[in-house]
Amino acid sequence: MRIIFFRILNTTLTFFVTASAFILSATLSSLLFPYITQTPYIIFIPGIIISTAYGGYIHGLISVFATWIWVNFMIISPGNIFNFRNTSEILGSISYLTAGILISWLIDALKRSRDGIKKFYSAFEQAGDAIFITDKHGIIRYLNHEFEIMSGYKEREAIGSTPRIVKSGKQDKAFYERMWKIIKAGKIFRGIFINRKKTGELFYADHTITPIKNTAGMIINYVGIWKDITKQRELEKRRDDFVSIASHELKTPLTSIKGYVQILREKLKGRQNKKVVDYINRMEKQVNHMTNLVIELLNVSRIAAGKLTLQREMFSLPDLVNETIDDIKVTTDIKINYKHEGSALKIYADRERISQVIKNLLANAIKFSGSSKKIVVMSRRENINAIVSIQDFGIGIAKEDQNKIFQRFYRIQHNTGTGKDLTSFGIGLYIAYEIMARHSGKIWVISKQGEGATFCFSMPIIQKKGNTEKEKEKSKKNGENLDRHIRL
Repeated sequence: MRIIFFRILNTTLTFFVTASAFILSATLSSLLFPYITQTPYIIFIPGIIISTAYGGYIHGLISVFATWIWVNFMIISPGNIFNFRNTSEILGSISYLTAGILISWLIDALKRSRDGIKKFYSAFEQAGDAIFITDKHGIIRYLNHEFEIMSGYKEREAIGSTPRIVKSGKQDKAFYERMWKIIKAGKIFRGIFINRKKTGELFYADHTITPIKNTAGMIINYVGIWKDITKQRELEKRRDDFVSIASHELKTPLTSIKGYVQILREKLKGRQNKKVVDYINRMEKQVNHMTNLVIELLNVSRIAAGKLTLQREMFSLPDLVNETIDDIKVTTDIKINYKHEGSALKIYADRERISQVIKNLLANAIKFSGSSKKIVVMSRRENINAIVSIQDFGIGIAKEDQNKIFQRFYRIQHNTGTGKDLTSFGIGLYIAYEIMARHSGKIWVISKQGEGATFCFSMPIIQKKGNTEKEKEKSKKNGENLDRHIRL
């Protein structure tokens, strides 16, 4: 109701201003008639401008035609609108109508442009993120208030400088070279920057840089947006520290428990107490489960610290897949079918890490198979890459989750309807993603909810020798950025 009321009020005021402008112009024309007989329309131009500026294009047109009728009826030919005395009066009328329409259009366009600029600057200043605009050389030309708060630099200090004023020195030259290469190509760059405030305090910013082009396609400006993620990074660091400490502390007692279980098994060897043996088997199964979980947590810690190393060797990929499937088969009643397409396939990679990827994907497929009792595994060579796919026929993955499942600690809330909660811990797929990243490979999923899922990974068969240092750098960057960048 309030919106309708204000619309009616605004329309009423607009017509009032239009009418007032018309009456004022008409009054002035009557008073000044002796002096403007040759150009009787000119006195109405201000009225058209006022009507358009306040009410818009339509109200400008109303003023144009109303004043045209007024001039012709009251001044040029009283009592007879269309009784023109000569050609000049006809041309004058046509010129006035044309000029009036053009003036109305120009004033309305100017008004809309001004309103758009006001809205832009209002949004620019009130944005919750720091925003700044530079020229093509990176010189800051505009910035909002949030930039001042985040960086500690006042507008007068930052304008004319470059974003290097907040450079911390924590990121290497290659990082900035990559950034410039991307934005100079006209593409959007996004990355995590470690910046330094004027006070010397460090802050983390999720930084997006967008090139602005003119009509000729030339870059004329860059728009930078900083989202302060310092608190988020601090929380993540605490979480990583906790995971690292907890996993190390758990490893020692688990090793001891596993040792005692094996001693008990040896002591009871040959005895007929099946119940006790069954208890020991269950105990060992749970200890193994906990040990695997601790190993995965340790791997997460190494990834976050950029310390996940690779021990490369040449080996047969089909043989490794078969061995891994044999290890998994004893833990499930689900049938796992494996087929390798093509000839023998040897790859140069970390055998244990690739086995870990396959185990994680198989464990994931088994867990979410639901009532299905079949998993299909395939491998093949495609040009210079080796590709492995693992397909289950279970509950599938919702589309909105598919680009998030490789993030660290991302958990999908699954329930099969049987009362069994299938929520995962959220690290297996993350580790698989990271291992593939360090092998210059990629991992992705194809799924429809209710129709199962197919996880695939591909990697170069033979890595270049110079990749080791690149992988270390990639490892460090991925440890920082994986929560945001997912390769699908």
